[in-house]
Amino acid sequence: MREIFNLIPKNIQFAGKTILDAGSGEQSLDFLTSQNPLTIYSVSIDAKEVQKNKLKYNSHNNIKFIQSDLTKGSLNKEFDIVFCDYLFAGVEGFSPFKSLDALKNLKASLKSDGTMVIVGLEPLVDAKTL
Repeated sequence: MREIFNLIPKNIQFAGKTILDAGSGEQSLDFLTSQNPLTIYSVSIDAKEVQKNKLKYNSHNNIKFIQSDLTKGSLNKEFDIVFCDYLFAGVEGFSPFKSLDALKNLKASLKSDGTMVIVGLEPLVDAKTL
């Protein structure tokens, strides 16, 4: 598990909560499934990522896998926790200059007493440019 997850404040409790994993991937799902949440909504714009996650985490009956573009609207559901693991770097890759739209939609999906966790903001490096 990535060390950066150790920097999440200990007072944020994931157990028993409904979580939106925005821009979901293997690293975030590994972390979140270890926290005993009630339900995880694993959302990615990338259909291949959604299918890969479905295959790897098919034994977890508390994960719902959704392909959606979070820059174009919310999920019409409220969550206890919105978890964004390097989401905004990914948004810039798929939908340049739409990070603010994604943030507004994520805020609209958060319960009034909910918590948004944003982990990592640096841009992704395209291997072709190295």
